[in-house]
Amino acid sequence: MLVVASLLAAYQYRRQAGHWSADGSIYARLTLENRGLSRAEALREVDAFMLQTTDAVNPESRGFYGNAPPAHFVRQFSLFRGRPLFPALAAPLVPRFGLDALRVVSAIAGVVGALAAFALLLAVAPPWVAALGAIGFAAAPPVRDLTAAPLTDALALAAWCAILAATVHATRSSSRTTAFGLAAFA
Repeated sequence: MLVVASLLAAYQYRRQAGHWSADGSIYARLTLENRGLSRAEALREVDAFMLQTTDAVNPESRGFYGNAPPAHFVRQFSLFRGRPLFPALAAPLVPRFGLDALRVVSAIAGVVGALAAFALLLAVAPPWVAALGAIGFAAAPPVRDLTAAPLTDALALAAWCAILAATVHATRSSSRTTAFGLAAFA
C-alpha cells in the first residue's frame, strides 16, 4: 500500500510539473522568507519564477507578477501569513528542489494521508480491505491533484485523516487517557 501510494504521488508530481497558481506563489514567497530572504527579495524571486509557469498566461491571474500587481492580490498575502507550517516544512527542501519544495511537501503529505486512511480503515475492516481502500483514496483524482499542488490542501487532508483515525481508534480503546489526549491534540 505504501509503495503504491508513493508511486501515485510521484506520478502526479511529475505529471503536474510547472502547474502553479497565484496561491502557490504566495506560499513560495513565505517559503523564501523562511529561508532568510527579505520580503522584497522573495517577491522578486517568486515573480521571476512565476513568469515562467503556466499561471503567467492564465487569464485569471495575468498581471499578478511583476511591478504592478492588482491590489486585491497584494492584500491576500496577509491572509496566508496565518498558515506558517506549510512554508516552514518546505523551506529546508529549497536548496535541493527549489520552489518545487512546496510540491514535494504536498506529495509527501499525500502519502501520509493514504497511511492515515489505511489506519482509519483498519478500525472497521481487515488489513487487506483497508489497504485497498487506502490505495483507492490515494488514487482518487481530487486527492491526486492535491498531492501535486503547491498548496496546503494535501497537508490538511493528511492531518484530518490522521486525526479522524486517531479519534476512531481512541474511542474504541478502553483507555480514557488515550481518548482525552487525542481529543486535546485535535
